[in-house]
Amino acid sequence: MSAQEVKEVDVVVVGGGLAGHSAAIEVSKAGKSVAVLEKMPDIGGSTVLSGGSFAFAGTPEQAGQGIDDSPERLRRDLLACAAREQARELIDVYVAHQLDAYRLLRHLGVVFDPIQFSSNQSVPRSHPTSPARVMALMNEHLRQQYGVAVQTSAPVSALYRDPASRRIVAVTARHAGRAVEYRARQGVILASGGFSQSPELMSMLAPHLENVLLTGGAGNQGDGLKMAWAHGAAIADIDALVPTFGALQEAVPSEPNTILLAYYRGGIVVNSAGERFVDESKSYKAIGKASMDQAGARGFQIFDQKVMDLSVRSPKTLDFQRAFDLGRVTAADTIVELAERIGIDPQALARTVSEYNDGIRQQRDRFGRRHLSNQVGEAFPLEHPRYYAYATVPYMATTYAGIKVDRRMRVVDVWGKPIDGLYAAGEIIGGAHGRGYMTGASLGKALIFGRVAAWSAISG
Repeated sequence: MSAQEVKEVDVVVVGGGLAGHSAAIEVSKAGKSVAVLEKMPDIGGSTVLSGGSFAFAGTPEQAGQGIDDSPERLRRDLLACAAREQARELIDVYVAHQLDAYRLLRHLGVVFDPIQFSSNQSVPRSHPTSPARVMALMNEHLRQQYGVAVQTSAPVSALYRDPASRRIVAVTARHAGRAVEYRARQGVILASGGFSQSPELMSMLAPHLENVLLTGGAGNQGDGLKMAWAHGAAIADIDALVPTFGALQEAVPSEPNTILLAYYRGGIVVNSAGERFVDESKSYKAIGKASMDQAGARGFQIFDQKVMDLSVRSPKTLDFQRAFDLGRVTAADTIVELAERIGIDPQALARTVSEYNDGIRQQRDRFGRRHLSNQVGEAFPLEHPRYYAYATVPYMATTYAGIKVDRRMRVVDVWGKPIDGLYAAGEIIGGAHGRGYMTGASLGKALIFGRVAAWSAISG
């Protein structure tokens, strides 16, 4: 190793998003020194672009809304969602620490909006809030309480392993045009996000998603993944990479997250021929996968005024009114007129809506739909003008796969052994979601596992 400057700390954290901040706070709380290196000019990564929901169970907010939830119920839902035994270990870690993580956010001043239900939840447990506000509060706490400033515009290019001990001992980063070697006495934590913005890795690991809209943090180019690979790290859940359904067909550069989930409040999903093809109460990953079999993988969310009236400001995925005000939702007084405006066969869409309404009334929907989302809420006919359409495509914002870790967040190599001195947390890891995804578990995973990685690093 050679660099223009050398700095030594107890722990190096690569990435200034939610997982990185979570880890840095815990390292600092233990009285240890930490360097947080962020590739991009700003902190936040994919977190600030997310819907802003955390999956917690057994909180005062839930109790206040009369929601009967518990850690054990959360565990059952996560295991059912993952549908693979290998996820159990990380799910157990998530459940064991989720309430403490919730308390940390409340201690920092995070306020949650009314609890909502969403994908793969048997009861409402999405705790929505402003993700940008969460990041600002964590960053402020890190600076004011511990004097730690995240080093932005500091991409890390390599991990270094001591040839004698075989331990990861340092990283090299670039900042202000110079190379800096950061030595880590107790460990390096990779929290550098996923790889949705890397055409190379997407083509290699998920060629079936070639035509999917790619969103997420601009820095999510798989840097940490490749650095870990160079030292033999194994990967997990790559086979389970499927898109989510709900993004606006046309990308909006000024607003990367254009996700709308009107179908979870009673809307339906149709393809470009005006036909339904899925039970809309299923996971949005399942709907995304089904949409890939439709012509052009494009479709529409169709809903009525009753659904529009269920719009809420938080999370923004359920803010139908805002999407309409921005001109992204098409409206009409009749289904036929709506079809004409969005360019699909009017008779086909009218027939689809009529058949859906009859099926829901008689509880014999052809795709088996009975609920709004999962087993929550009762589906209802779409019969209240006006009618609305949201042109939708499958998208990949967060890559729910990556580096394999054990329950202590130690990176595991291809032989199943921990790589000494190397830890990982957040979007970069695989193995926690399995074949499915519960809304709020991605931010929850980043927050919880970042803390666990820090505890493991400082305890050795």
